[in-house]
Amino acid sequence: MDCKTLKDQLLSVTLENTKLMKELAALKSHQMTIGAKINDATFSNELKKTKSSNTELALEKAKLLEQSSRKQKEILQLKAEIHSLSAKCGSIQF
Repeated sequence: MDCKTLKDQLLSVTLENTKLMKELAALKSHQMTIGAKINDATFSNELKKTKSSNTELALEKAKLLEQSSRKQKEILQLKAEIHSLSAKCGSIQF
């Protein structure tokens, strides 16, 4: 092979390599865009789960506070009843 043929082949290979590198860069850019969208979607889903979990926790807390309040009222009623009975019958032993 002569020098001109080798130079032509080198040019051809270089042009093909450049074309492939541009395609690779475009695909890499597309991959990065998709990765960012996946990260955003994952974060959004985690945020929704957290909000849902927080809502469930708030409902459970409200339920427990209401139950606690009812129990406190029952305790006060029982104390009043014990006091009333002790006033009528004398000291009550437990």
